[in-house]
Amino acid sequence: MRGRTALIGGVCLGLLLAAWGCGETPAPPAPPPAAEKASAPSDSAAPPSRPASAAAEKPKLFDFDPAKLAASGGVDPQVFRRVMSKRRSSFKVCYQKALAQNPRAAGEVRIGFTISPTGRVSTVEALSSTLAYPETVDCVLRVVRRVQFPPLESGQRAHVEYPLVFVP
Repeated sequence: MRGRTALIGGVCLGLLLAAWGCGETPAPPAPPPAAEKASAPSDSAAPPSRPASAAAEKPKLFDFDPAKLAASGGVDPQVFRRVMSKRRSSFKVCYQKALAQNPRAAGEVRIGFTISPTGRVSTVEALSSTLAYPETVDCVLRVVRRVQFPPLESGQRAHVEYPLVFVP
């Protein structure tokens, strides 16, 4: 009799817990994968989302393209890319100044600078700018002034022009 009472008590306790939402309950069904969501018809007029591969194709901020380099005096485009890429985080800090004022701040700053035979940047200026944030442009110029290139093989000064493109 005692075992039967314990069994009935256990069943009743289980029913009470289930009624109150206590105890184990089945997990809700998992949401459909992103691919199924994208293919489902939608009544909204929103444009379809870009596939993941399209997002991966977006160029990195300050991915220095040697093809955009205009230089005289024997500057190796690959060396330019390597040296400038080391300063990528500093350029991003400069850009954050503009983004703090406007999250959609965008533009291009075409910089011109001279590299001494020892590889030191001796002069730097903004040749043109469509970026409407002077403090960001000034910051970029300060970063370029601190760049150190390897000594130039030509033994002469080199003049460099390069566009820095800022996009959110």
